[in-house]
Amino acid sequence: MLVGFARVAPFGACRGRAQRSRAVPVSLLRPQEGIMTWLPPNRAATRTLTQHNDAAEMRTVIAEALGAAPVDEQGLREAVWTYVRGERQVGVAPGLVILALTTMVTDAKITPADAALARMREVILWCVEAYFGQLGGNMAGRP
Repeated sequence: MLVGFARVAPFGACRGRAQRSRAVPVSLLRPQEGIMTWLPPNRAATRTLTQHNDAAEMRTVIAEALGAAPVDEQGLREAVWTYVRGERQVGVAPGLVILALTTMVTDAKITPADAALARMREVILWCVEAYFGQLGGNMAGRP
């Protein structure tokens, strides 16, 4: 118990405060004044029909690029950047974007397993670059 701990505390000021304090239930699902919430607001990303079609088209382009025999690295990278920027613009959480991209890489059934893991790492890095800003490489249209 906190009260028992306060009795053995070497600081007398802490003892009185600990005995008077009470636990207050806090919901992380609802923002409250003065309390930091760990979860993002519960809202779905909203998009227009055009944005929906663009995202679907970019997923198709990425899937085709992943399945190509000699992979066009630059084309795949630009497709990932375009897809991620579009998803970020409509408010999709970064974790969901990474999940979608890793699913695309997994569905591509890249062999051997080492090559699949290396491709997964590259795609996640490109996703982070596009979502949060440039980490490396030369993003089209950016300094």
